[in-house]
Amino acid sequence: MKSRPIYSETPGASCGFSLVELVVVLLVLGLIMAGVMGPLSAQQEARRVNESRLTLDAALEALAGYAMANGGLPCPAVGTIATGSNGAGVAPANCVFGPGSVAVGVLPWVTLGLPENDAWGHRMTYAIALDFDAQASKTPKFTLNSTGRIDVYTRLPQINTNRQVLGAPMLILSHGKRGQGAFMSDGSQIAAGTDPRVIENADGDRSFVSQTTADDDFDHIIRWMATPTLMAKMVQAGKLP
Repeated sequence: MKSRPIYSETPGASCGFSLVELVVVLLVLGLIMAGVMGPLSAQQEARRVNESRLTLDAALEALAGYAMANGGLPCPAVGTIATGSNGAGVAPANCVFGPGSVAVGVLPWVTLGLPENDAWGHRMTYAIALDFDAQASKTPKFTLNSTGRIDVYTRLPQINTNRQVLGAPMLILSHGKRGQGAFMSDGSQIAAGTDPRVIENADGDRSFVSQTTADDDFDHIIRWMATPTLMAKMVQAGKLP
């Protein structure tokens, strides 16, 4: 006679996972993934911050190089022009100066041969002070007597004890991960929200806020060049006096 296979006769017995066991396994896997993804996300964000800082530093050098070659800084590009359209990323021949005799727009990335956006995909704000522009209608261009007009504060309110920089000739700004106040590639602008520091950095005047706080949502990154530094570069290039 042939032998018969041995199997369990216990009613309802199963060799798989029960529903409770499956839930426990999924819960454990979820906790493991959360523990892994958290640090990875933080590392990715740190890389973006570092990349944006390097992009801003490169932009400062490119702006200084432009000034040394042309006797002044390029005008800000118009932020509302979509990428690929006429004039996108190009410095206009003449600047439009607003409150405080400062022209504010976006970095003219085409004119300078730079990336259009920061690491979060936002265009970078760019401001220059009157007397430092190289616009076509201006003769002579800036001199050793020119003074910057852009002020940077470590926090609000705008009082002398909170002022970090007085009278910079130029400034560039990344609007961080949130991008509040930044222009996008399609020419639209992200709302500034309700944070007074963000609003200050997006209102087109001469004052800006540069503040770094570990537990704060304010994530703007600002770079500027002091007037003596730019003057020294111009003298070295033979453009001044």
